[in-house]
Parts: sequence; C-alpha cells; structure tokens
Amino acid sequence: MNSQGLPLEPSQLVLRNVAELAQRQQTRELGSALARQIFRLLKVAQFHALDNMAFLQQLDQTVEALKVFGAQSGEPLTLLFAKSTVFVCGQLLKASRSEYEAALELSAMVHRLGVTQLSIQTHAERADLRELARLFQWQHPHFRLRPSQKWHWRHGPTSADIRNSKCRSKTGSGNNF
Repeated sequence: MNSQGLPLEPSQLVLRNVAELAQRQQTRELGSALARQIFRLLKVAQFHALDNMAFLQQLDQTVEALKVFGAQSGEPLTLLFAKSTVFVCGQLLKASRSEYEAALELSAMVHRLGVTQLSIQTHAERADLRELARLFQWQHPHFRLRPSQKWHWRHGPTSADIRNSKCRSKTGSGNNF
C-alpha cells in the first residue's frame, strides 16, 4: 500500500523489495564487521590491561564501528550465538572464513559466561564497552554478571542443562527445552 492507501504498482513493489534486500545486506555486512571489532576488543582485553594503548585503540575503533552501524541500520547490534552458527540482527552471518572463525570464537567466549545473545545499543559509549570488556578479564568463579543499560545479554541453556532436562523429562519432572 502506498501513502494514500492504494495498492502499489508491481514496479513500485519490486523497487521497494529490492531496496529492503539491499538494506538487509548492508546491515548484515556492517554487523559482520562490527562483530569482528567486538571480538578483537574482547580478545585484546584478555591480554592487556584496560588502560593499555592497544586496548584503548581497539576500544575507539569499536565505538566508531558501532556508530557507523547505528547510522546505517538504525537498530542495535544483536548477536545470537547458536551451536556453530551466529546470527547478526536476526540474519545468518555471512562472512569470510576468517571473520566466521572469529565470530565462532566470540561465541565460545560468551558461552563460557552462559550467554547466548549479546545486544549493544548503537549509542553505547567507551565506558559501556570498557565495562563489557572487563567481564572477559575476570576469572573469579563467583563473579556476577551485571548488564548495563546500553548492552545486555540473554542466558541460554547450556549443554549440561539440556542433558539434565532430558534426564528429568524421562522421570516425568522438569521442563523440556
């Protein structure tokens, strides 16, 4: 339907669909690049102090990439990590081999925290991303994760949870995933 409530002409409909596909493709490409920036940020945070020049440079690059992503897509970055698959803003990640391997390593990093989805608002600032990176430096077993207003995650069932739920479902108690 157009602005007057009339059906679109076939040519207008095709043009609109092509424009939407191009926008989704651009979001996917920018999201892939941003996922790699976040991976680099968290990887650098594992090896360097958060006041180290290498970390600060990567932090600035990540903040800039996040702003570009937000300006182009108009939506927050959402990374969903499934079993050997990564989704960027609801779309399957399509990337080069090295980018995909980096995304899978990022997936492994966040899975160690019990996280399956990471969302970052495009207006997140250096301090927000620094706090996110700090979580990947912490090794204490009783460390409690606390998301900020500009980034958050979703916990998902771990493989142990799934195995336990299968055992409970056979005995008639518990939830099935």
